[in-house]
Amino acid sequence: MSPLREHRFRNNCLDTNDPMSLSNDGTENTIHFMLLCQEYTVHRTMLFGKVSPICKSYGVDCNTLNNEEQLVHLLYGNDVIKDSSNKDILSATIFYINSTNRFISFNDCCYLIFFVLFILPFIRSIFFFLFFILFFVLLNYIYL
Repeated sequence: MSPLREHRFRNNCLDTNDPMSLSNDGTENTIHFMLLCQEYTVHRTMLFGKVSPICKSYGVDCNTLNNEEQLVHLLYGNDVIKDSSNKDILSATIFYINSTNRFISFNDCCYLIFFVLFILPFIRSIFFFLFFILFFVLLNYIYL
């Protein structure tokens, strides 16, 4: 499930008591996150700085599209634009989403901390254990 507040509110998640964005500038749904949220203005400017020239080279002006059309354009591409350029637009969109860090949840952070604190040392211990076994096997082989 998406961590966007409107999605969580609609699905009755206990940790979301209203659909408003944390910056309190509208209902946090996909259109808000991708196109309207003031929190991500800098990221969005970089996104459209990459996407707009691609679109203009095919005669598509992003500024004349309504929010729904812009969202479809960013997420699914445009039939007028070549596949390779649509892939560039999608790559820029993915970069935007990742650069906002909005989709890194608390659970993701907990899993990462758990991995670093518990699993990684365990893997390292197994590696050292196997290394010492190999070392003693080779040592016995050399001296036998």
